[in-house]
Amino acid sequence: MHDSFVTYKNFYFLKVASALTAVLIIFYLFHDAYPEPNGGSWLGYLLGILGAVILIWLSLLGIRKRRYRESQGNTVSWVSAHIYLGSALIIITTLHSGFQFALNIHFLGYFLTLLVVLTGFYGLYAYSVYPDKITANCGDLTRDTMFDEVIDLDERSLAIAESVSADFYAQILDLIESCRVKPSLFQQIFSNSDYKNANLESLVNRIKNSINSDHDNRDNLNLLHDLIIGKYALLKKIDWDIRYNCRLNWWLYLHVPLTLALIAAVAIHVFIIFYYWW
Repeated sequence: MHDSFVTYKNFYFLKVASALTAVLIIFYLFHDAYPEPNGGSWLGYLLGILGAVILIWLSLLGIRKRRYRESQGNTVSWVSAHIYLGSALIIITTLHSGFQFALNIHFLGYFLTLLVVLTGFYGLYAYSVYPDKITANCGDLTRDTMFDEVIDLDERSLAIAESVSADFYAQILDLIESCRVKPSLFQQIFSNSDYKNANLESLVNRIKNSINSDHDNRDNLNLLHDLIIGKYALLKKIDWDIRYNCRLNWWLYLHVPLTLALIAAVAIHVFIIFYYWW
C-alpha cells in the first residue's frame, strides 16, 4: 500500500515528534530554573540547540525536493518529517523561551517560527486537496493541450461561420481576438466563481435564436453552437487550472522567504547570546 507524506509508515514521524515533545515538556515541568524558566538555563540551551538543528535539517527539504527524480522514495519520508518535526518546533521554541516574550530579536525568531509553521500548515492542506482537484478538472489534459484544443475549435468555428454569414464570421473572429483567460491574483487565491465571458454568452444566445429562425443553416448553426459551448467549457477548465495551481503553490512565496528570514534571525539570536556570554 502506498504511503502518503501524512501517513508515512503508520504515522512514524508523528510518533517521533509526539514522543520528543512529551519528553521535553516533562523535562521543562521538572526543571528547576533560577529564578524562572528561560533560554539561558541548561535546558534552555538544549532546547535552543535542538530547535536550531531541526530548523536547518528541515530546511534541506528544498534541496531534497529538487532531487525528486533521483530519490522519490526518500522524498516522502523527508516531507513527512518536515510536517511533524516542523510542527514540533512551535512547542520546542515556546519551551526554549520560558514563555518570556518581549519586542526584541529573540521574539522575532519566535514569531517567524510561528509564521513558517502556519504557512507550512497551509501547504499541507494545499498538497492534500488541490492535486485531486486539478486531476478532476483536467483529467489527462495539460493546460497547453487545452489551449491547443481551443485553437482547433476556433478554426473550425470560423470555417462554419463563413458558410453561415459574414456577420457571424466577424463576430466570432472578434471574439477570438478579444477572448482572454487571465484571473487576477485575488481570483486565483480566493474566488470560487466560474469563469464568465459576456461576449461568448451573447454569441451562444444569438446562435440559439438563429437556429429557430434560419432553417436553411440550422445544421451548421447547431454544429457552431456545440463548438462554441465546447470552447466555453475548455476556457472554464483552463481558468480553474490556473486557480488550482496558484492555490497549490502560492504559499511557497511566503514560506521560503520566511524560512530564510528565520534562519537569519536565529543566527543573530545565537550571536547576541554568545557575544554577551563571552
